Amino acid sequence: MEWLENYKEGVYRPNIYFDKDKAICTIKGESFMENAAQFYKEFSLWIEQSCISSILKELRFEMEYFNSSSAKGFRVMMQKIHQIQDGGYALKVLWCFPEEDDNDMEMEGEDLIEDTEVEMELLQLA
Repeated sequence: MEWLENYKEGVYRPNIYFDKDKAICTIKGESFMENAAQFYKEFSLWIEQSCISSILKELRFEMEYFNSSSAKGFRVMMQKIHQIQDGGYALKVLWCFPEEDDNDMEMEGEDLIEDTEVEMELLQLA
């Protein structure tokens, strides 16, 4: 848990919020950092530990923009999430996209589902 507790948003990094009472983690904003692979690897480990500890029940993605390096990080993270789900842990994953979006974020979510076989719900935000 230390990684998320010490996490501070930064330039080019998304905001990550964890509501301990509701057991919901939200990753939101833009992601176009240089060290995306390491960042998402560490986040994946936090997700895994949170599921082992049974303190995480829902993971929400509310991305506005991300670069190709972040997209690769998301794929690695989704593969880890798929393993968690496949192991029997009921982690709910939501890929949220804005109503006014030109479908890019929706298509990214669809691609992640297809590429990683993660159980993820697509949700259009009002």
